[in-house]
Amino acid sequence: MTESNREAWRRQSAILRQTLRQSYVEYWSATITANANDSKALWSKVNVLLKTPESASSLTHTADDFANFFQSKISQSTVNALPPKTVDRPCNQLSVFDQVTAEEMSKIVAKAPSKHCCLDPVPT
Repeated sequence: MTESNREAWRRQSAILRQTLRQSYVEYWSATITANANDSKALWSKVNVLLKTPESASSLTHTADDFANFFQSKISQSTVNALPPKTVDRPCNQLSVFDQVTAEEMSKIVAKAPSKHCCLDPVPT
């Protein structure tokens, strides 16, 4: 990532944070205003704001639990699975190659379709 790209990303991230913060403020301002005459509903909304979020450390799952879950899932699925059928097929060995010139190679590459997206670091 170039320095100009990094700086553009930082600017865009700041704009996003500011926009999200403004949306958050507008939402809660409108919610509080809408419930101004209903103290029960208003306190219900305020409790949502004051409630501390659950921390990730309160979860009882561990990395070992995660690994064991998938290990048992794989074990269960392979117990009833039939073994794969493999069939030997005759094929020609590639032991001799024709020489290719740089010009021929350039033509082959030029004829290949251009398949890439804007996220590719180096377009092909």
